[in-house]
Amino acid sequence: MTCIRKPGSEWTMCPCQPCRADMARKSKLRRNGRPVVVDVRHQAWERITQWVAAGYSPTVIAGLAGVRRRTADGMANDARAGRARLVHHSTARRIMDAADRPTGGGGWVPSTGTVRRLQALTVMGWSMADLAERCDVAESTLHALRDPKHRTTRPKFAAAVERLYDELADKEGNCRYAGARARNRGWLPPAAWDDPDTDPQPGEQGTDDVVDEVVVERAMNGDPVTLTDTERAVALERLAAAGHSDREIGRRLHVCDQTILRWRTRLGIQSGWAA
Repeated sequence: MTCIRKPGSEWTMCPCQPCRADMARKSKLRRNGRPVVVDVRHQAWERITQWVAAGYSPTVIAGLAGVRRRTADGMANDARAGRARLVHHSTARRIMDAADRPTGGGGWVPSTGTVRRLQALTVMGWSMADLAERCDVAESTLHALRDPKHRTTRPKFAAAVERLYDELADKEGNCRYAGARARNRGWLPPAAWDDPDTDPQPGEQGTDDVVDEVVVERAMNGDPVTLTDTERAVALERLAAAGHSDREIGRRLHVCDQTILRWRTRLGIQSGWAA
């Protein structure tokens, strides 16, 4: 017998055997004073609030939660305004069963993690042409996704870049030119991020004021380490005071001499090198 129960319905009387068994089970629970439906509406609303705080657009939320766009608009507006809202039990269960991140469809998600992942892969020597051959995203699109001026991106692009990052973050690419340019621009390698989507940028939350002397010393010796802005300024000042040329300082900090000159000019550090 064909089931006529609507998806998510709790009370539709359907004569098919699975529905009759389900209704008998619920009747037994009621007779014994037990809850028939596990109430997860509060947890579902917390998850909606987290999606909104993460920057997911209503279209993305609608796809994740399995609701209409108009409903997602209302939930997003209430979450932004701090108004608690209890959704229907069936909707709450769909929200709790949804994936943590969207992987396709329309809408927009924050591009912070996408930008950081592509920049980190570039530092590792992966050109956009190499990455385009490994996924179904065009090279020109990857170049645009890497630009931090774009604050949002499509979920399918974010998911494609995340898959590339998981595959290649610990592997060296073949384009030394791309890696050198990325380091000159101050882009960070994969080791700088535990979670590219949520980690604070070095320099935020007061972390940039803390100087790790061991890291600074290693950088001055030419080791490839990740420096905060403050640590880089300290290493640059000490190397310049020791009489090293901009070319030598650049060799140790893995950037070109023109970048060293630009950094010194901005920081007001005088060169101690005598030709």
